[in-house]
Amino acid sequence: MAEEKQHQGVFHHHKSEEKPETATGYDAPPPPVSDVDYRKEKKHHKNLEHVGELGTAGAGAFAMVQCFVSCHSLI
Repeated sequence: MAEEKQHQGVFHHHKSEEKPETATGYDAPPPPVSDVDYRKEKKHHKNLEHVGELGTAGAGAFAMVQCFVSCHSLI
């Protein structure tokens, strides 16, 4: 009985010589980490949001002026 191969249960752990040649899933090495400064990227995105908000405010102001001019030109 002691000489028989014991089952590992749900998780089958392979010895180093029994590992498959291609690693997939959890056996794969982690992806390389890119050299991105996330704080700088976050600030850049926030600045772009502020520029978009200014553009929206400018478009609203332009629309109000055009409405004012068109209403007073009818008189």
